[in-house]
Amino acid sequence: MDRTILVGRVCNNPSMIDTNGTCYTKFTLANSIVDSYGNEEIRWHDIIATGKQARICCEHLNKGDLCHIEGYTNGSSVIVEQVVCLPTSKY
Repeated sequence: MDRTILVGRVCNNPSMIDTNGTCYTKFTLANSIVDSYGNEEIRWHDIIATGKQARICCEHLNKGDLCHIEGYTNGSSVIVEQVVCLPTSKY
């Protein structure tokens, strides 16, 4: 598993799923990179948060919000260890 740090925009409102007492929140994060030729590429990341982080994501994140995610990759998804909502007025 690789450590991952992402900054991007939330693409859909996070949805919480409660499975046998364990809470999960799933949403998609988009960010962009610019290659050496100046071409911009949009990347989409599936985000999964569990426990306390799931509740924080579901309560405080909305579609279009800028956020900072720290976690690790598990296949094609990023498992959240920490999430920070960034105020958009500064950007």
